[in-house]
Amino acid sequence: MKPLDTAHRMLAVATTATLLALASGQAFAHGDEAVARAQEAIQDYRYDQALAHYREAAQLGNRFAQRTLAMMLLKGEALYGKEVAADRTEAIKWFTAAAEKGCGVSKFMLTKLKAGSAPVRS
Repeated sequence: MKPLDTAHRMLAVATTATLLALASGQAFAHGDEAVARAQEAIQDYRYDQALAHYREAAQLGNRFAQRTLAMMLLKGEALYGKEVAADRTEAIKWFTAAAEKGCGVSKFMLTKLKAGSAPVRS
């Protein structure tokens, strides 16, 4: 069995979180189709398309997409190659939007970013 690379591990965690949210009745009202397209793009290593789909869902108010878009923007080229430019300012914008909707991971990331100790590998 081939070990999962970092992007696929993140996708597995994100997919699990999505399934748990759906099972608990906390489905995301807006952007579900765009999130599904983004996850398909990630599976095919089409990170530029995934970014566009997550951005679409994030703009519709999808908390999961906001957090995932922020993570992609924070990690940028280091994880996703030249297709995804790192943008800390925009990442903070989307972490903030998700945190305002109650996303604990986004709240944690904002705290770390403000402290200058975000768990980001370059």
